[in-house]
Amino acid sequence: MKQLGHLQEYTLTLTTKAPVFVGSGVVYGKMDYIFDAVRKTVSFIDQTQFFQLLIDRDLIDKYESFILNKRSTENKRPTENEHPTDTIQYFLKNICKLDAKTINSLIVNRVSAADALDENHSLQKIQAFIRRADGRAYIPGSSLKGCLRTVLLTNMLLRDSNKAEPINIKQLESKYLHTLQITNKQSDMVN
Repeated sequence: MKQLGHLQEYTLTLTTKAPVFVGSGVVYGKMDYIFDAVRKTVSFIDQTQFFQLLIDRDLIDKYESFILNKRSTENKRPTENEHPTDTIQYFLKNICKLDAKTINSLIVNRVSAADALDENHSLQKIQAFIRRADGRAYIPGSSLKGCLRTVLLTNMLLRDSNKAEPINIKQLESKYLHTLQITNKQSDMVN
């Protein structure tokens, strides 16, 4: 623990017993990643490099045509052994005729897809985990606080559930947790 004036700073190590997801709000569609069915990986495309490649190789018109045409086939699912034709992978390989080395130069990050995706179903949107400026995933203090609050309240609810009267969550919160007391005063900072 570090004491910083009136604040105390702690370093916590979390061990989760279930998957944890804290989203950043960023969503990747099938035009933002390449799915490798053999390796079961998802490779994310660097958008700046991708558009620079389109400009350098005079592929902007092909890309625009591809995007406009794919809207008409967005709900079409590929049949057995058919690869989706509305993905960035299809565009780069079949329309632009780029080799694997050039495509790999566009990849900024590769992660395991495990069994979340497969080649026989339409590709899904991928929600990104919140990350620090250096790219490492992290759990914000506010999310940790909410999690701890939920754990404590659940514990208290289970402990108090043996009583005959119905449980009032607001009373339980005020009884066990320090909460801000909202008043009717306009000048009160809580309001």
